[in-house]
Amino acid sequence: MTALLLLPAWLAAGIDLRTRRIPNWVTGTGLLLALVVAAMAGTLGSAAIGAGVCLAIGLVLASFARGAFGGGDVKLMAYGGAATGIAGVPAFLFWMSLAGGLLALGALALLRRRHLTIPYGPAIAAGVSATLLLA
Repeated sequence: MTALLLLPAWLAAGIDLRTRRIPNWVTGTGLLLALVVAAMAGTLGSAAIGAGVCLAIGLVLASFARGAFGGGDVKLMAYGGAATGIAGVPAFLFWMSLAGGLLALGALALLRRRHLTIPYGPAIAAGVSATLLLA
């Protein structure tokens, strides 16, 4: 089941790397899949609350990021919260932030520009993956 839950995250990451956008069909399908898996496991409430908390955090990040953190990233975070459940949200946010920081440092070192934006989908996917695989 874990591999199935990781598929939307890495699909979104790949698309984000290529196009700098995360399509609604990927985030919507991923969120629905996470909620269905949670319902089958009897943890639908935890998944729904996790999605809501991560959606709210993503909206706050987007409001401060001035275009560097977009709507697709926010919706992918909601999927991550649903996939990990409310108990996994702190770990998800930690791993996502760590991966994002490493991604930013790598981009800075390679491109040597200060004012650059990076696709954040891979960091979100890494956060979901680390949380689910290390749980």
